[in-house]
Amino acid sequence: MQRPQIQVACAFDGPLSLYWEQGFNAREVALGHNHPKTLNRWRKGTPEGAAWVVVTRMAAFNAATAPELEAATARAAALGAETLLLITPASLRPTRENAEAMIRFFKARGEGPRIAWWAEGLWESQHEIRDEICAATGLIPAVDPLAPSPEGMEAPPPPEGAFFYWRVMGSRGLSGRLSDFELDQLYGLTVGREAGIIAFTAEGMHRDAKAFQQLLVST
Repeated sequence: MQRPQIQVACAFDGPLSLYWEQGFNAREVALGHNHPKTLNRWRKGTPEGAAWVVVTRMAAFNAATAPELEAATARAAALGAETLLLITPASLRPTRENAEAMIRFFKARGEGPRIAWWAEGLWESQHEIRDEICAATGLIPAVDPLAPSPEGMEAPPPPEGAFFYWRVMGSRGLSGRLSDFELDQLYGLTVGREAGIIAFTAEGMHRDAKAFQQLLVST
């Protein structure tokens, strides 16, 4: 049976009941001003062992933006989510100043769900700075393990850790399908890893997500 520690999410434009019926056991969701009754209904309808991931976006890290994280943490608690996915824009560049601001911000954070960090922009080509921030704060670096390496550079291996978070973007852009080789490659990268979430991020990758689930179930 599928290893319960590795959970699969997929972009899906349809009712939640159908999503869960297809066997996916994780779901990324961006919550705005959802009514508490809605969150409670979603929580009660979550299959046993399935996980919610609350997506939040932040572009700066200081006292003025602390309420943004607090609000996201509260939404995660209402939904029973153990993971926040923090997305930062390309405008937040991998500078020493930004690194120090993030370290101060998250070191001062109180209790809450674990946070996976998806950094858009230049961070992947300067992953040492990203990994330094994560090591200092407990953030989980969210990466695409199949992403092509920057020109002239060797692709770094997916970060190690007790829990991993991967977002698979597709080899041909956001609507690109994965080949059988790429699916096998993705599965091979999970070998030896204890627990994590793999999110297939585009609706066009729905069949890829299902095929990958079958690899987890059958091996």
